[in-house]
Amino acid sequence: MASCKDDDNEPQGIVQDATPYEMSIGGFPVPNIAVDNQLTEQGVELGRMLFYEKMLSADGTQACASCHFQAICFY
Repeated sequence: MASCKDDDNEPQGIVQDATPYEMSIGGFPVPNIAVDNQLTEQGVELGRMLFYEKMLSADGTQACASCHFQAICFY
């Protein structure tokens, strides 16, 4: 039998990092984030990658960033 997991039951090649993400949003109040789903450096980076990924669209040509522009607050 073969498996994609090692003896520690962690997927091979993936290292989970729980380093908290330090949010800096100027003078805005800090958003209310669920205690059981805190932002991490790794999670924020994944979200950034997915936001710009075109392969997630039906025809592979359009990312979220194609319409939601950072320069105008992602509107």
